[in-house]
This record gives sequence, structure tokens and C-alpha cells, in this order.
Amino acid sequence: MILNWNAYTRRFVLSAVIIVLTAVFFLNTFFHSQITQAEKNQLNQYEGFLHETISNLVRQKQTTTQVLAIALSNSIDFRKVLKQRPADLHERLKKFTDELALHTGYRSIWIQLIDTKGVSIGRSWTTVAGDSLAMVRKDIADVLKNPRKINNFSVGKFSLTFKSLAPIFDSNGKLLGILDVISQVDSIDRDLKTSSGVNSVVLVDRRYRSQLTKARTGMFVDGYYVANAGVQKSVLNMITQYGADKLFRAKGHVVIDNTLVITTPMKNILGQKIAVWLSFKPMNVVDLSNTRQLYKNYAMGMVATILFLVLSMLLLFFKKKSDLERRFFYQVFDESSEVIYVTDKHRVVQANRQFFSLFDDISTVEQFNEKFDCLSNMLVEEDGYLSRYVDGMLWYEYLLQDNHKTLLAKLKTKDGVRTFKVRTNIISNSFGHDYISVLLTDITEEIRYKEELEHLIIHDELTGIYNRHYFNETLEEEIKRAHRYQVPFSLISFDVDYFKNVNDDFGHDIGDTVLKILTKEVARSLRDTDKFCRIGGEEFCILMPETDLEEAATTAERLRKSVQEIPYSDVPRAVTISLGVTKLNRWDNASTLYKRADVALYQAKDNGRNRVEVIAS
Repeated sequence: MILNWNAYTRRFVLSAVIIVLTAVFFLNTFFHSQITQAEKNQLNQYEGFLHETISNLVRQKQTTTQVLAIALSNSIDFRKVLKQRPADLHERLKKFTDELALHTGYRSIWIQLIDTKGVSIGRSWTTVAGDSLAMVRKDIADVLKNPRKINNFSVGKFSLTFKSLAPIFDSNGKLLGILDVISQVDSIDRDLKTSSGVNSVVLVDRRYRSQLTKARTGMFVDGYYVANAGVQKSVLNMITQYGADKLFRAKGHVVIDNTLVITTPMKNILGQKIAVWLSFKPMNVVDLSNTRQLYKNYAMGMVATILFLVLSMLLLFFKKKSDLERRFFYQVFDESSEVIYVTDKHRVVQANRQFFSLFDDISTVEQFNEKFDCLSNMLVEEDGYLSRYVDGMLWYEYLLQDNHKTLLAKLKTKDGVRTFKVRTNIISNSFGHDYISVLLTDITEEIRYKEELEHLIIHDELTGIYNRHYFNETLEEEIKRAHRYQVPFSLISFDVDYFKNVNDDFGHDIGDTVLKILTKEVARSLRDTDKFCRIGGEEFCILMPETDLEEAATTAERLRKSVQEIPYSDVPRAVTISLGVTKLNRWDNASTLYKRADVALYQAKDNGRNRVEVIAS
């Protein structure tokens, strides 16, 4: 039907349409910005969830591999195998891993036996044997030298794998060999695909390209090794198109061809990035539609219901899986290399064999409870270590505030004082009674090794004084401190005159001896607050906090005389040094201060050596 519009009606309708369209435009712009921000926030939340999921799966994989290694080393008579070395060892190991995959779900487990010389005597995944691994894998060399359980996550010649080494001893405690349990990243890929619908690609840093001589998957993209099997060709093409190097260095997430790609760095036990986990999910599958339904209660209710059902199904799935795994892990609880016990807050109710290895005369829970009322009876209380009360609470109550919290404890054992990492957790039985599980990890050797390593990092191996690395870091810190508190700071730089002639005439061994004697003589004349560093060769520097230029010059002259007077009985010829002295000015940084001290040093050498030159600015 044709309507007859008069002029007023047409203007009204036109104005109304303009107002409505304007309102729609502004409201659409407003809501679009809100939705865009909501989508961005949801993507960030999803990224964080996926990072946490992958981290949890990796930790679970490491723990499972460790427990499996401990269980296998005590469940199968590998002692006889290591002694007899049967010809069909590969077939036996392969059969065992096949049955393990069939009955337990461990589908990507490799097993290797290594003798006391570090030679592989049998592998489950290949017939290759007889090759020496002690020089190739540091973890194997460490276990042979100091038998103990070791976990590692590293790149070998086959792939990126989780490794757990367990030493095997005979009845007399003699080392027979090592059980090496190796697991792949494939199971994490499958779990992630099942639980989150995410396709994954694990790219190993291309610096390991030459090391992967027998790469398991055989797949490489721009020099980066693809560690998980079954990756779709379309996904590999997407990586190639975007650039594997860009993806390896990317942080957070990127979108490629309407596909969300989330990058998760994978690090080894030293904190070094060795691989990156790439998670792929099409944008049309990522659940972002909820942000466009913010104002529709019914749709939100449906989403909440679906999520509730999905979560309920996931909870049911993981509960069944947990029940199955609990029965398996209970079998290996008693064989764990960690000290584990359970208490009801009043007495110990359960403990594994390793717990009783701490004592000479206690072999049952009842005997322990008769002699002790708590673990704290065995504590050696020192600053920085666990004591009976922490912040006014019993030690286990303090730890239970955060299940991820770990404290160090020193315990008196039959083998002397040992250092342990202590963790606790609340567990409940079917009757609702709460118990506390305590896990003690012996890190005595680890702490000793760490202390030795920290000393080597900042000390010169020949002379024992601080090295160039320590000098660079400490110089920056002292300059900042001097500027902040407006206190004087001076720097002395010196080297040994004609030291090259000593090396040429008497040899480098005598030259090293001269440097040791000289540093010992100089160190005797310095204060505790002075930092004596070897920069390289025969060049040295002395950092002098809260020392003005005049005092530093006096010290330098005293050092010059002291070195000059070293007896001939100690060195092959007279030893002298040339010294340059300078002070910190308000415009100085580490580079300008060091260069000025170096200029002063060379002035001393140009002016005849065996002298002190001072440059103030």
C-alpha cells in the first residue's frame, strides 16, 4: 500500500531515522569497543589458562617419569640383567614397554640400561647398543660418579625428552648400573588435545640441530626440530609461512590465518629456554561468543549450564583417572627415594622405607612414636632453616598455609646432619579425617655443589681472588652506591712490569707462581672492604669504597713498595708493578672510571714503570 506522507511527517520520520541511526551508531561503537576489550581480556585469560594447563601437565609428566623409574628399578630384576646381559635384552625391554603402554596408558616410554662404564647395554626403542654415553650425557656421568636419583629435561640425539635416572645396586650396595626411563612430550600433546581441543607443536631450539643425529620424528622447520609426532602438514605450513624463528621468539599469543597461536617457553633445570610449546586453535572455535551475549541472561545461563556439565564430566573423568593412578602409586610409595610420612598432627601413622633409613635403631612407626613425638625432635635449629616454631606457628601449620611453600631443614640422622627440602600437604580419608603428608628431599650434595659453583663463578681459578665477572658487576653497584649516598670511591688499576719476559725466560708455570705470590702480598695490605680483582693476564684492579683519592694513592704507593720488596727466594727476579689511581666523579659511569684508571696505569708505564700515577678527572 502506498502512503501519502505530508511534509511534516516526512521531516519527523527523517529526523527520527537520523536520531535512531546516530544512536545505533554510537551505541554500536560503544558496545563494539566493550566487546573488543572483553574479547581481548578473554584471550588473555585463555592464554593464562593454557600456560597453567601445560605447566601442570609438564610437572605431572616429570613426576610420573620419576615415580615410574623408581618403581621399575625395584619391580623388575634388572640386577640379573646387568650381570648376565642376555642377547635378547632389546626384545625384553621392548616387550615390557609395549605391555606398559597397553595396560597403563604410558604410550611413549623408552627404557635404557647402562653399565658402570657408562655404556648402553640395551634400549627398548632401538637395537643399537654398546655406545658410550658418559661423555655425551653429563647426567649419566654424574650418577656414575655419585650414585643417586636424577631427573632431567633435555635434548638428546633422538628428541626432546623427560629423563629419570635410577641407580641399581646389588645386595651388597655395589653399583651395577643405571636404569634410564625416558618419556616423550607426545602424551602431553594428547592430553591437551583431549581436554582443551588444542593442536600442539613443540619446536626445539635450532642450536640443537647438529646434536639431533637420530631425530625421532625426522621433522624440521627452518632448522627447528618438531619434537611431537603426528603434526598436521597444514600446521607446519602455517609455521613456515609466519616464520619459525619469529614464533620461537614470540611472547604471549599471535593470530595466523584466523588461528590463535599461544607460545609457552620450555626450560631445562638450569632455567635455559630449550624449546617452545605452540598451541593452535581456530579463532572460530575459541569461545568468544559469550562476550557478544553479555546482556542476554538466557544465553549466559545456557553457557553456564554447558560449562557446568563439561566441568562435571572433566571432574568425573579425572577422578576415575586419579583412582586408577592412586592404586599404582601406592605400590611404589614404599620404594620412593624421597622420605615420606603421614601424621595426624599428634603422631606418625604411616612412613615409607626411606624414612626409617634415617635411623639406626628404628624400623617401625611404633618405635618412632615411642622415642619421638614429632619430626622437630630431630631438627638442628639454625638461621634460615626450619625450626619447631615459625612465625609463632608450628612448622607444619606454617607450611600448610601454602601447599607450594618449601622450607629447608637440617636433620640429625644416622649419617650425620643432612639438609632436606620440606613440603607438606593436607590429605583426607573417606571418613573426612584430615592428615598431613610430609615430603623430605635430601639436597645435601646439591647445596654443596651449588656453593662450590657460586664460588667458582666470581673467583679467579689461579689466584683465588675475585675475577673479571665479579669486577664488572661490583663496580656498577659501588658506583651507584657512591652516587646515592654521596661518599667517595676510588679505583686502582695495576699490572706487572715486564711480565712477558718472566713467562718467556722461565715458563708459564713460574709466571703463574709469581702471580700467586704477588696477589697474596697485595691482599695482605688491603682492607676487608677493598675488592681485589684479576681482570686478565697480569692486569689487576682494586675497588676502594668510601676512599678518597689521597688515601687511595697512599695505598697504591704502599702496595708498590710491598711488591718491590718480595724476596728473591720467592721469585726468579725482582718483581715491580705500575699503578694508576683515580676517583669517582659525579658524571662518571663504570666505563669512564675504568678507562681513566687505565690511562693513569699507562702513564706510569710510559714514565718508567714501578711507579704510581694519579688522575683525578
